[in-house]
Amino acid sequence: MTKRTNFDETTNELVLPRVKKTTRAGKWGKRIICPHCNSEHTVYHFSWSDLMCTKCKEMVDKYDWWVTVKV
Repeated sequence: MTKRTNFDETTNELVLPRVKKTTRAGKWGKRIICPHCNSEHTVYHFSWSDLMCTKCKEMVDKYDWWVTVKV
């Protein structure tokens, strides 16, 4: 049985998943990361098509955002 992790052993980096069609925020929201400036934001729903990052002021498509993972 293989172990599923979000750690890439070839580059020694944590691989963050992107927002998908089935991503849900849950009761307490979900932390997402901007792909341009790496700032974190909390969202409570995913009923939007793109979102402006409050730090770098870039409009980012929903499916380009990264979702944080618990390590």
